[in-house]
Amino acid sequence: MLKNLQFFLGIIIIIANCQHVLTQCVDDLSKFQSDSDSPLAKHFVRMNCRESDSGRGLTNFGIIISKDAVLTSHQVNRGEYWTCYVKYGNIEAPVSTSGKLPNIIKSRSIQTYKSRSIRSPSFTPLAYIFLEEEIKLDSTSASPIRWTRYPYRNHDKCVVVGGDKLHHSSKIVEREVEVLDQGDCKLQYPKLDEDNMCIRIPKEFCKFNHCEYYSRSAGLVCNGMFFALVGDHTSQTCNSSYPRTCAGLSGAYGWIKALEKTVSFNADYKRATVKIGLQKPNEKFYGLGAIISRYRVLTAYVPFKYDTSEEGYVDYGNRRGLWRYAEPVTFPSLSHRGNLQLYVIALEEGIRLFPGGPQAVKLANELPHPSDECVVGTFKPRWMLFAVTIFDHAECRKHIRYLHKDHLCIRQKFPSTFDELEGGETSTNSSYDEKKTEKFSPLPITQIILDKRCAIEEENTTD
Repeated sequence: MLKNLQFFLGIIIIIANCQHVLTQCVDDLSKFQSDSDSPLAKHFVRMNCRESDSGRGLTNFGIIISKDAVLTSHQVNRGEYWTCYVKYGNIEAPVSTSGKLPNIIKSRSIQTYKSRSIRSPSFTPLAYIFLEEEIKLDSTSASPIRWTRYPYRNHDKCVVVGGDKLHHSSKIVEREVEVLDQGDCKLQYPKLDEDNMCIRIPKEFCKFNHCEYYSRSAGLVCNGMFFALVGDHTSQTCNSSYPRTCAGLSGAYGWIKALEKTVSFNADYKRATVKIGLQKPNEKFYGLGAIISRYRVLTAYVPFKYDTSEEGYVDYGNRRGLWRYAEPVTFPSLSHRGNLQLYVIALEEGIRLFPGGPQAVKLANELPHPSDECVVGTFKPRWMLFAVTIFDHAECRKHIRYLHKDHLCIRQKFPSTFDELEGGETSTNSSYDEKKTEKFSPLPITQIILDKRCAIEEENTTD
């Protein structure tokens, strides 16, 4: 009788304990998620992205890593052209893509670290988005996040920081998370990428599942340091019984740093670069040129004209000079079409050259070699210098059939990726009668062709 009573009391205790656990599981939202905006909200942006050919759209989050770039989880496949509008600061409101609005910046290029042709919950891509304009950094509303090249260490205290709603976020919150051992992660996903890791909602919060509570591109933050980006929940096939994959930053650290080095803002060449156009009868901007002396500017994108009733301008610094004729250095041919010729512009008044002010560029005596370190400057939309790769002439002709023997091709230089040695695209200049060339990167870059007689960085501004 006593044994039966003890057994009966034991069952009652077990049931009571289970009910207590169940009650905790149901009522623990306040412990699972922060009630207010996370202090890390200032590191986040919200994005509206669209692919130009298919029209597919995507609303996503991103994380600021510098004044010029954000990281996000987004896959760009070969041949796709994605453009994102990035909103920082107050990211609660929708992201507009029409007109120039405060705190909204258009992407200039998107590079993906790794990619797979088929979407899979076992793989989370990592994308680097370079912005056309600077983020106006502020210590309270827009600031780069702290991140590291070192991998996650077991037992670090971590949280998932992201939008409190998957598609229409009203605030950035912190949520509890458990990081799985890499061996356990691979048991769940045998084809797991080596730079991916797994997370899940801690077991005590059994009411919640990651399909609903971990937003795409949320950040995995451990001990105050950004370690990984949470992948897409792929809601149509999301299985909350499986863990969620994240793109770790440690493997991509060198790639990100190399990407940062492909763009600089050095003002040395800026002082030798001018903007050229016509101001009468109607103002029209043609492109850029290089100062080669006080009274001469070299360019490739103005019309060869004798009509002195048209008045041209050259903008340098905060001043404007005038010109009335442009003399061709090269002569028209089938391949030297329209604005691909090289011109010397004669100024009516000399440019005052002085240290710290306008400078004359030094002209090269020979062609650059593929191994040379070369840059191209642009004012569109701000002054930037892009590292470029010189194409072998024979290789270039595979992409531009009518390339003239006196022309060179370049493309923007990107660091090695998982899929190809270099990104970029050899898109044709508008003056070459070519159809679409093969695409190597998610976004097109301006095609630049240099004349062999004078290796001057120049930009074609034809849209």
